[in-house]
Amino acid sequence: MHFKTLFSAGLALSLLAGTQAQAVLVDFQDYSFANDSPVDAAYQPVPDVTIDWGGWRIWDGIDHDEGFTGGDPSAWSLYNEEGGTTMSFDTPVYVSSLFVGPAWGDQSEVTVSGLDSGDNMVWTQTLTDLESIEDGASFQEITGSASNGISSLQLSFPTEGTGIHMDHINVSAVPEPASLALMGLGGLAMLSRRRRR
Repeated sequence: MHFKTLFSAGLALSLLAGTQAQAVLVDFQDYSFANDSPVDAAYQPVPDVTIDWGGWRIWDGIDHDEGFTGGDPSAWSLYNEEGGTTMSFDTPVYVSSLFVGPAWGDQSEVTVSGLDSGDNMVWTQTLTDLESIEDGASFQEITGSASNGISSLQLSFPTEGTGIHMDHINVSAVPEPASLALMGLGGLAMLSRRRRR
């Protein structure tokens, strides 16, 4: 098989493997630390990724699946009252989707942005006219982008003090270039071996 064909096939295999990184649903159902307190730094649900939770707190009684439960300890979500809150990742990740909603009191808008390591905006989405989850409204979905890895998630909203919850965050680590190269070389070796047979 011609070298260019082998190279192209290996590159295609490595890129395919890179786009199929295993996503982890972060829904906090396995959270075992104190309620209504900053997220414990020891809680790290995504393999090979360390999350700095910033100003986010953990809260029971409201989550994506059950909505407002009035203190059900099986319902967990992130909570914050300050606009401009950021969580960061020690290695680039893809965040394909997450869900947000105001705890009590309506919000005119909520914006979630994915930033790269230089604080450049990779993607952003704004939801408008969000109604209170406590009054029966549902969490609303934010759709991220897998076109580039992000190093932090920033949430902003104009009306502080009403509280915003975040839940069901789909996160996957971006494969390192060395890992992609190894996958590509493995694909080349397999194709070359098949050709010899």
